[in-house]
Amino acid sequence: MNFIKKSPFLLLIPALFLMVSCAGLNEPSRTETLRQQEATNAEIKALQQQNTAMAKQLEAIQGSLQSLNAKIDLLTKRLEATKKKAHTYKKISTYEHKKKRAASHHVKTVHHASHSSKISNPKKTPHQGAKPKPNIPPLKLYHEAYEKYASHKFHEAADMFLEFVRLYPKHPYANNALYWTGESYYSLGDYKKAAYYFKEVIEKYPKGSKVPDALLKLGYTYDELGDKKAARDYLFKLMDQFPFSEAAQKAQAKLDELY
Repeated sequence: MNFIKKSPFLLLIPALFLMVSCAGLNEPSRTETLRQQEATNAEIKALQQQNTAMAKQLEAIQGSLQSLNAKIDLLTKRLEATKKKAHTYKKISTYEHKKKRAASHHVKTVHHASHSSKISNPKKTPHQGAKPKPNIPPLKLYHEAYEKYASHKFHEAADMFLEFVRLYPKHPYANNALYWTGESYYSLGDYKKAAYYFKEVIEKYPKGSKVPDALLKLGYTYDELGDKKAARDYLFKLMDQFPFSEAAQKAQAKLDELY
């Protein structure tokens, strides 16, 4: 007891020992908490990075889907257009076949009628209102004019075709002659005269076989003249009035080019 009284600091030693022991026990707990917090923060950061990466991937996928949908729409439209063209071509083919058969029958009938006329009365012309030039039968004049055209003698061809129309205005080939007059000037690059005679075909022979071709060439001619609107108007008119003609098929191709 005397020793304790003389050394009061000895009582503080156990207390200090207990405090140090408690501090030693709490230190691992704090370190573990910090480690867990750092690990959690790292996981959160990793998750955020994954979320960002997934968002970018999702955006890329959405862009790809939009592009794919656009391609599908385009292919669908092309398929529909192809089906329509195939349907139209089928009608055109059927129409052309019937047309050729009718034309063949017509040629045989005309040839027979012409032959009979020559036998019964060689001096009589089979075309009412025609004023044939002496010693130049209409078909001979027509074929000579076409030979000039085929030989690229377009000025002479135009003059001869016009002479044919003047002499034989009611001949079945009169609308053809007027049309080839326009073609002659078109070949010469005189597009204004070409347009004039193509219009003459339509106005003078509205039921003639060359009306679809004349409308088509008017589209070509006005395109050459730089009048795109007039060119499109004539081509649309052709497709509206003669949808199953061969000229209408060419008109569609020309319209695709103009647009």
